[in-house]
Amino acid sequence: VGLFSLKFASVQAVSEMGVSGGIGVVYALVLSLVILPISLTWVKTSTLGVPEEGREDYIQRLLVWCVGRSDDRIGRRRRAKTFVGATVLAVVAVIGVSGLEVRHNDLSMLSDDAEVKRTVLAMDAHVSGAATAQLLIDAPKPRGLKDVDLLRGLEGLTAHALDYRHPVTGERVVTHVNSLVEVVQETRRALHGGDQAYYAVPERQSEAEQLLFLFENQSPAELSRLTTLDFSRSQMVLRVKWQDATAYGDLVDHIHEGVERHVGDRARIDGTGAVYLGH
Repeated sequence: VGLFSLKFASVQAVSEMGVSGGIGVVYALVLSLVILPISLTWVKTSTLGVPEEGREDYIQRLLVWCVGRSDDRIGRRRRAKTFVGATVLAVVAVIGVSGLEVRHNDLSMLSDDAEVKRTVLAMDAHVSGAATAQLLIDAPKPRGLKDVDLLRGLEGLTAHALDYRHPVTGERVVTHVNSLVEVVQETRRALHGGDQAYYAVPERQSEAEQLLFLFENQSPAELSRLTTLDFSRSQMVLRVKWQDATAYGDLVDHIHEGVERHVGDRARIDGTGAVYLGH
């Protein structure tokens, strides 16, 4: 009943899990109360599973053999063979476990003609990647994100993230970065007639504050999507190409390296989003 109650969950995956899990429990109940007793009637032993005197089935012979391997009365030679055999099995198990590769890709669980899979792959190919990594930025007051040194550090972090390449294919993984830095860069370029040379964070504190003040007056709704009213908190969204979840480890390390190099202690930056959660 508890599992079936998940049918009313708002998340489809949880709802389906509740139904399938509840059906599985019902099947287990039927097997235990109906099929198992019927199967036990086929066993050629007593009700308690003890064979008739003078008769041994294959299970009892296996148990007797196992007891013979562990009996204290056996000789040292047989004991040594048992120990060597156990050691060999342990070594083989360790080698096998070390060769396991953990991977996770939600799309691999869907057929190639599934609409969801085709849509995600189309977005990944034509809309700058289907995955995201979000960096939550907590800047100290009084200036917060208006601090020109912090803005220049975030500009360096943006370039650092875009420079990342896939370790095997060499392809770009981070395709686009959206943050307050982009607002400052585009506003400054627009004020200079679209000259690409001005697509950068200014060096002077006063100019940076004027650019943010201008954008705040012109597009307050757009600015509110990137930062709080007091400019103390913001986010940087990275569009990332779709990969196996475990393949993002190098990218996460690369981003953390960029945070330490370009931002340092000017702000606290925490990662979240699909890339971080999957990793």
